[in-house]
Formats: sequence, C-alpha cells, structure tokens
Amino acid sequence: MALKTKLYNEYKSLAKGFVEFAHYLLPSHFSSVREENLAVRESCGIFDVSHMGRIKVKANKEKLQKIFTNDLNKIKEGKVLYGFIPSKRGGVLDDITLYQLKDEEFLMVVNAVNREKVKNFLKEVGINFEDLTQNFIQIAVQGKESEKILKEVLNLPPIKYYHFKEVDGFLISRTGYTGSDGFEVFGSWKEVRELFKELLKLCKPCGLMARNVLRIEAGLPLYGNELREDLSPLCSNLGKFVKFEKKFLFWEEMKRKGCKERLYLFEVEGRRFPRRGFKVYSKEKEVGYISSSTYSYYLKRGIGFLFLREGEGELYSNISGQRINLRLVKERWIRRS
Repeated sequence: MALKTKLYNEYKSLAKGFVEFAHYLLPSHFSSVREENLAVRESCGIFDVSHMGRIKVKANKEKLQKIFTNDLNKIKEGKVLYGFIPSKRGGVLDDITLYQLKDEEFLMVVNAVNREKVKNFLKEVGINFEDLTQNFIQIAVQGKESEKILKEVLNLPPIKYYHFKEVDGFLISRTGYTGSDGFEVFGSWKEVRELFKELLKLCKPCGLMARNVLRIEAGLPLYGNELREDLSPLCSNLGKFVKFEKKFLFWEEMKRKGCKERLYLFEVEGRRFPRRGFKVYSKEKEVGYISSSTYSYYLKRGIGFLFLREGEGELYSNISGQRINLRLVKERWIRRS
C-alpha cells in the first residue's frame, strides 16, 4: 500500500489525479499541467514535497567531507550546499542538499527513493543521525511572486539564494527544484499544515507532473534518470559539485569510472517528443537514449535530456515509425534570475 504524506488530507479533494512515486501516493495534477507550469513561471505555485527525506546529522565538517563530493568549507551556519554522496560503484548514492544548522549539526534533504539507503550508509560510516521525515514537514513555494506572497503570511526577512533562516518557527530556505525563484519551508506538521492551507488561497497547487516539466526546463537532474550509482556525475555535466582534491570516500572509483556516455539537453519542434527510454540515432545507427523528456507549455516545444555514446551529424528518434529530429541545446532553458 502506498504511503501518504501528512498533508494528503489537505489537498485530496482538490487533486484531479494521483500517482505512486517513491512509495508515496502523490498528486499528479490539480488543474492541468499547462496551468501549473505557467503559474510557477508567471506567478506562484505550491507543492507538497514532504515525501522527500529529512535527516539531521551530527558530525564535524572533517567527517562529513569524507562522504560528500562538494567542499564543506563553502558552507557555514545558515547556508545550503548541493552535492553527492558517492557510491562505491563510481557513481552517486544520492544527490542531496545539505543545510548547516549549527557548528556540528546539519540537515540532509535526500530523495525519497533513497532515504533508507542513505540511512544505512550513514550507519556504516559511523555518523550519528536522526530521521525527521515524518514530523518535520517540507513544502515548496515557487515562482516569481513567491517572495511577495510569503511576506503576506509570514514575517519573511531577506534571504539569499541557497541560504536559510528561522522565521516564525519555520526553517525557510531560498531553494527549489523549478529553476524559478522560490522557497522551501520546513516545520512541524501542524504548523506547516496551517501555513499550507493559507498558501492554497494565494498560490496554485501543483502536482508531480508540473514539477517534472519545471525541473527539465531548468536542466535539473532526477535521480534514477540522469544520476545513478554506476554513472559518474561528471558524465552528467555536474563536475563542479565534485572536488577530487579533498579525496572523499570512493573518489578513486569515481575518477576511474570514465564516461561511456554523456548527457545533453535537446529540443524538438512541435508537441510530439520521444519519451524516456526511446533510442537516439545518427546515420541509421543507435548512438544513445532519452533519459527524461516533456512538453513545455512555457517554451511551446518538446524538451529533454539524452545520453550519447557516440554520434555525428543529425540526431533523431522514432515515434510510431515517424522520424523526429533532435536539436542539441548548449544552455538550459530556464535560469533563476
């Protein structure tokens, strides 16, 4: 039986559909993917993201440096850092955001599908932790109007991008998974529930389908699609979050791994686009595959990620026997301004 977040009852009558994701029953959409996609890009959308794992870790930076690919010297109290927990297979056990709460106290926000795996890893390496997932709830308020709207319901102070502050009993960070400006709000489930109800009056509720569209528009990877235990993050163009000079756990395996395939962004004209798992061809030869794709109502075209093993000249995929040309894109479509 699928799990439900503690906010499920607050929106179950509003959602038009549900989907099981990472063992949770989550809303697929509330109105339409188009409306939710455009709401975040043009005003404000609200998401229940409390299926994500929240783990409080007690350790000094020196110990955490060994299990995190990014450099913890970049982080201080009130700051957030993105990076990877390395896998012994040379890839990524999970991609996480790390919040420094105090001198030797951190909050890890991990992918729901990897929460137990990360906890087992922390046990293996001897790091003390507490799983806060069930009682420390997380929502996301995203979009160009998100700051203005949060100020209507909270005493929101200025918060820099990838920083956080404690506000009215909540932990609020200027982070998100959409590419637009936005915030993630953490707190006890009763307090978050009341805030969520207030924000539903001011922001459009958004489901998992719109969240996927938004993250692809922003060129953000999804674990299981663009990140895996057996795939170096360097192959996914995420090398800036990997600091080999500090010699973290399994760094040699990751460095040795090399890249038999590399990640690219692509787009197509029109509404038809190849789905995840579709093969990519060049000169009649199979050279790669689609890892994520969607139709963007904001950009008015099909977009996505693909992995290439090789290939020169025009790339294409097939949909029901029809050839669909794929155009590689150098820059992600949406960047936070």
